[in-house]
Amino acid sequence: MDDKDNKRGFTGLSDLTSNVESVSPKQQVNHTKSPGRVKVEANREPDSRQLPGEGDASIRKSVTPASSGGLFSGIGKLLLAIPWQLYLVGGVAGYFYYQDTMEDRVIDSFQGKIGYYLTRSADSNSTPRLIPGVLPVDLKTRAVDRMYFRLKDAYKPKSAADVSSVVGFKCSDEVVGSYSDGASGYQKSCDIYVIEVGNHTWSYVGNFTGSEPPDSKKGSGSRTGSHPARDYLRKAGVM
Repeated sequence: MDDKDNKRGFTGLSDLTSNVESVSPKQQVNHTKSPGRVKVEANREPDSRQLPGEGDASIRKSVTPASSGGLFSGIGKLLLAIPWQLYLVGGVAGYFYYQDTMEDRVIDSFQGKIGYYLTRSADSNSTPRLIPGVLPVDLKTRAVDRMYFRLKDAYKPKSAADVSSVVGFKCSDEVVGSYSDGASGYQKSCDIYVIEVGNHTWSYVGNFTGSEPPDSKKGSGSRTGSHPARDYLRKAGVM
């Protein structure tokens, strides 16, 4: 270490001390005789030089307030550590939950008038042509079927008041085979009616059978062929 480094280090402390100790009696008298000067000296700020280690305290004081953001920083790091796949799965699940909730509300808006839609005042041997405002209904459960959401927009009623006709069906399932894991394969058959809501006239369209279940499957559980009411709506150009 050279002389310059010594002067910048602890030597400064001896200078500070010697400056205080080297005040002569004469200088003390001069300070006493000059109150104005004493006042000026008293108002001077203390020397900014500090002992080694004193600067650390001031640094700690300035850093301490910033440490309050440590919690938020930790949360941010935690979120970044979560695989992006989890965010994707959560977003997809949230989307389907929201969609199901909205669909339930739509179904409920029609379900409230199901008694009116299924009122039967007369029967007809002729099948009316389907016009906009078709509502598919399971006659066994008296419930609006979710195939409503697959109808073409031109035929889908937008509100309960827009329903012009109901395509009602009563269905049964028949076991027509089984899979290697023991699960059954079903074929569905349905009696289908067209109900004119305006005059409450029921027309029997006939009994229809859906397609057979698929020859093979992936995963567990039974399988069923196509839904005859859905097939009928497709052929009628409504779905």
